[in-house]
Amino acid sequence: TRCELPIAPIDFSCGTFQDPYEYIGDADIVFVFSSCMTEGMMGDLSDCIGRQLKPGAIVITTEYTLRTSGHIPPLENDA
Repeated sequence: TRCELPIAPIDFSCGTFQDPYEYIGDADIVFVFSSCMTEGMMGDLSDCIGRQLKPGAIVITTEYTLRTSGHIPPLENDA
């Protein structure tokens, strides 16, 4: 017999993490194909993830790792 299980809804989003107001904070799992990213782009991605993702979120990158410690400065227009 074949058993079918329901799956949770999946949302795919296309945007840029370099826009500080692009919201990704509700993601549980993030996959980043980072092979062609510069060191600066990986820093921007680290800041975006550090600002927005909830504790326990899983981030998968290729080739390069994210910063895992340090200070993230506030955004210019944030109060």
